[in-house]
Amino acid sequence: MNIKRIYSCCLPLFFIFWMVGTMIGFSQLKTVSGNVTDENGLPLPGATVIEQGTNNGTTTDFDGNYSITVELSSLLEVSYVGYKTEIVSTSDPDKLNVSMQLSGQLDEIVVTALGISREKKSLGYSTQTVVGDDIADVKGTNLFDALSGEVAGLDVKASGTLGGSTNIIVRGYSSVTGNNQALIVIDGTPLINETDNTEDQRKGRGGFDYGNAASDINPDDIASLSVLKGGAATALYGSRASNGAIIIETKKGSRGRGAGITITSSIMMGSADKNTLPRYQKEYGSGYGQYGDAGPGDYFFNYDVDGNGTADELIISLGDDASFGAAFDPNLSVYQWESTFPQLSSYKIARPYIAPNSVATDFLQNSLSINNSIAFESGSDTGSFRMSYSNSKQEGILPNSEINKNSIALKASHKYFDKLTVNGGLNLINTKGLGRYGTGYDNRNVFQSFRQWWAVNVDILEQKKAFVQTGENLSWNTYTFDDNRPHYFDNPYWMRYNAYNTDERNRLIGNAAVNYEINDDIVILGRVTLDTFDEIREERINVGSTDVAMYKLYDQKRSEMNYDLIVFFNKDLTEDINLDGTAGLNLRVNKRNYFEGETNGGLVAAGLYNFDNSANPITANDVKNYDATSKVDGRFARLSFGYNDTFFIEGTARQDRSSTLPIANNSYFYSSLSGTYIFSEMTNLPWLNFGKLRANYAKVGSDTTPYRIFN
Repeated sequence: MNIKRIYSCCLPLFFIFWMVGTMIGFSQLKTVSGNVTDENGLPLPGATVIEQGTNNGTTTDFDGNYSITVELSSLLEVSYVGYKTEIVSTSDPDKLNVSMQLSGQLDEIVVTALGISREKKSLGYSTQTVVGDDIADVKGTNLFDALSGEVAGLDVKASGTLGGSTNIIVRGYSSVTGNNQALIVIDGTPLINETDNTEDQRKGRGGFDYGNAASDINPDDIASLSVLKGGAATALYGSRASNGAIIIETKKGSRGRGAGITITSSIMMGSADKNTLPRYQKEYGSGYGQYGDAGPGDYFFNYDVDGNGTADELIISLGDDASFGAAFDPNLSVYQWESTFPQLSSYKIARPYIAPNSVATDFLQNSLSINNSIAFESGSDTGSFRMSYSNSKQEGILPNSEINKNSIALKASHKYFDKLTVNGGLNLINTKGLGRYGTGYDNRNVFQSFRQWWAVNVDILEQKKAFVQTGENLSWNTYTFDDNRPHYFDNPYWMRYNAYNTDERNRLIGNAAVNYEINDDIVILGRVTLDTFDEIREERINVGSTDVAMYKLYDQKRSEMNYDLIVFFNKDLTEDINLDGTAGLNLRVNKRNYFEGETNGGLVAAGLYNFDNSANPITANDVKNYDATSKVDGRFARLSFGYNDTFFIEGTARQDRSSTLPIANNSYFYSSLSGTYIFSEMTNLPWLNFGKLRANYAKVGSDTTPYRIFN
């Protein structure tokens, strides 16, 4: 990783954190308790009680009771779906018992495109919010796996491999061959979320799944997550959000609450679900049929094992990788794979022709996941600060597989002169992987063998014993008795320790923003965001494997910077008419360069993995270099009218110009229009709390990747 480059990016943010941290003080706290009921005096379980102006909150229990620790003389906001929000003072004990009144409408506030907070009822498109606690409750190292089943219309498909990618699809697939992933935005920073897996891996031909880079985010740092569905919801983000957007807000220090420390720790153990594993028959052994020359049914071969000059010993069809051979017979002794290796005590010893007690999937081991995090936060009336450190370790169900991740997150905010607010955030993540699972139709994917090509007379535990004792590739699938090189498949334990991969990614996600309130109606935001990482992937196949020995290196650097200047305005023109809008400029700069190289024709020396050990000279066909910078500048606007808190209409427009398109035709325009009617405001039905009709239309433009406009 380029340390100078990272430090130069971090210094302005560290200055913000230092400046804010010096201004944050400590406050006196007290614990208050009360009860929340409806208009008939019945308890309301699950009502939300929040200290006003902070993230400090709780919910009522089954009897409507609550207890919360707050700053002296603070205010509490008490809310419940379908009821009016109540504000009570903690200084007056008589007001801590709250009676809620029906509101007839939903006043939920959600985060939409560009981080704009809106009343959910006014939106002409669909959005859904998941709070951080719901995500953190599903303990794991991948934030997005925890979203499965949480959001309507969100299809989350995990790869099932250690650290593998998660496919995040909002409302179905829109492209057969292109990208269908939703845009991920964290604290205003759009994330690079491509897997950069090889084309062969994506098409199922084989390779390793290195996962989505967005999975670097620590789930314990998430405060809320909003899913924006459809083009009308995401038009302001441009073409990258045409498949929807997921807006993530991370936790921050609570203003006016003083200092606090939160420690979380979890340990999970797991095993493969036996209901999903193949079931093996125990009646027939190795072979493809009756094409032998000896034994019952001509399934076997005669061979001179003892060297007496007479081929009168029965051997199985060693080179076959299927189980269509002779029926097992405990009274029949034959020579099998373990009798072909002089290194083993079983050399030239026949054993009964029976199915072993083990099956191929006994190769799998228990998984282990350990997650630890600690967070410190502090706040004053004008600022807040939060810093967290997390460490996670995953051991997979395959031998020699693990992923280790360490991350540090900082977030700070301070308000000056009642009008100027400075915000900053920084996230540093280091991820190291070892032995990620092979995928697709490839020898490095053990399930290619275990699910299709396997001899059930093989004892997988004896394969393990042979590898542990010798460290050699003593395969169950050899050519012949005398030629015991691996034929189609390696010893699976050899493969996991001699045909494996390693990878490391160092990532920086940061943002700095300045908000200035010109007056009560207009706010200007200036913001810079950065997502950058360096990544190295190495793949190896040792000498002595079924596949040609090789060493492969993939070294890439990627970054995205966004510069935003946005004006927000919100004004009540009359008691019944509200005008809400946004206008802004965006410049996005993407950079990517990588080197990819592979040895030619094998390796000279076993266990030495570098390009100098290539059996043949490396040619231009064995290496690839790529270097590209692309820019997109955009202008965008949003305008929304609301009438009588019942009718809402909103339009958006964006014009982009891309450096990846021909100069004469490098600009494209897209827009959206949506409308909302809260019909429950026009009725007085006692059984209807809230009713809404909405409709929207959107069109989206797009550019392409670099170097695609010429043949």
